[in-house]
Amino acid sequence: MGSKDNDQNDESKDTVQSNNYQQWKKHTPLLYDTLINHHLTHPSSCIRWGHRLGEEQNHIIQRVYYCERGAAPNTIISANVKIAKPRTTDPMKMDKFEETLSSPSVTVLTRIPTPNGTEVNKIYTCEQNLNILFTKSDLNELHVWDLSSPESFIPVATLTGHSEGSCDSNFALDSSVIEPRVLSGDRDGIILMWSLDNNPKSTPGRDANGMIPPLSKFEGHQATVEDVCFNPSSSSEFCSVLRSCSNEFGGEEL
Repeated sequence: MGSKDNDQNDESKDTVQSNNYQQWKKHTPLLYDTLINHHLTHPSSCIRWGHRLGEEQNHIIQRVYYCERGAAPNTIISANVKIAKPRTTDPMKMDKFEETLSSPSVTVLTRIPTPNGTEVNKIYTCEQNLNILFTKSDLNELHVWDLSSPESFIPVATLTGHSEGSCDSNFALDSSVIEPRVLSGDRDGIILMWSLDNNPKSTPGRDANGMIPPLSKFEGHQATVEDVCFNPSSSSEFCSVLRSCSNEFGGEEL
């Protein structure tokens, strides 16, 4: 009886979820100016808007970065998206998308295999160089990519300093809008900061293997650093948070 009841409950939940989704889809013309549905072959754990590239009569063209995991290998993807300007989308067509199809508004430009098949948990862009990406995965290293390079599938630099296993499934990452600096927190409560050149290959301290040590190391948290964030007005001030409210540590000024 228990197994049969569970099956019926599961079917009931699926029906409710399906009905809710259909109601949402039906009302998308009332909720949004425009909606783009782009089906992915594999799941994605992160996405990041890039820079605005230009515009057409009815569209804005903007770069977007995301990852796919479960692929062989896992990949970082660069794409251009055509975003309809306000009040230019035909509302009669907005809810007619097919969930299993890719959108013609999304054009994939580059697919970059991740190092050692790792899962990318977070992506950040470099405000000072439109072609540079920072990625954080479940490795103890961060990677820097130059999408303008013919060898864009090879990191131009690797940011070191985290201990082995300390970045497993960790998402604490930020980059400064003032200058090319990167922050990263880990499971050991450590926060590292790297300072890069606009061309990462020219960064002082970068060795022959592309490894760059941290500029600064901050200790104070006693648990996993959940997030870090630069002050938008300063590349020398940041805040950090973790789940335990008894361990505050933020606003560090260099």
